[in-house]
Amino acid sequence: MRERLVTRGVVILASALLIGACGGDGDGAATEAAPTVQAEVTAPAETPGVDDEAAIEMVIRGYLSALAEGNPEACSFLSENALAQLEEQPTWAGSCEATIEGTKAFLSEVDTKKLKNPTITSIAVTGDTATVTGQGIEPVKVVRVDGRWLIAELSL
Repeated sequence: MRERLVTRGVVILASALLIGACGGDGDGAATEAAPTVQAEVTAPAETPGVDDEAAIEMVIRGYLSALAEGNPEACSFLSENALAQLEEQPTWAGSCEATIEGTKAFLSEVDTKKLKNPTITSIAVTGDTATVTGQGIEPVKVVRVDGRWLIAELSL
C-alpha cells in the first residue's frame, strides 16, 4: 500500500508540470522528436543581465531536470506556496529533499527523458508573475521573489 502511494505521488510530482509530452501536436500527425538537451541543475538566483523569459525558462528546465534525476536541488526552484502544496501530498517524506530523492526510482527512462527536455512554447510575464506553457506542459505559474523566479504552485 505504501509503495502504491509513493508511486502515485511520484507520478503527481512529475506530471505537476509535464503532462503527456509525447511529441505530438494533437492533430494525430507524428512530429519529429526534439533533440535531448541536458539542463544544468543549479539553484535559481538573481539573474542580472538575463531577461525574464530566459531566467524563467532556466527555472522550469532546472526544476524538471532535477526532478528527473531525483536531485533535491529541485526544491530550490519552488516557492513557499509550492513547498506547502508538496507537504500536503500523501508521498511527503518528511522534507522536500527526501520527497524529491524518492522520485528517481519510480520514473521510467522515457519519463526521465521527457522531463529533461520539455518543449516550452510561451512565457507570458506580467510584472512579478508569469505563466509558462508548452507542448505537453500544464500551464505553470511562476513568481519573482526577492529577484529570483520560482515556481509559484504545483498542478496537483
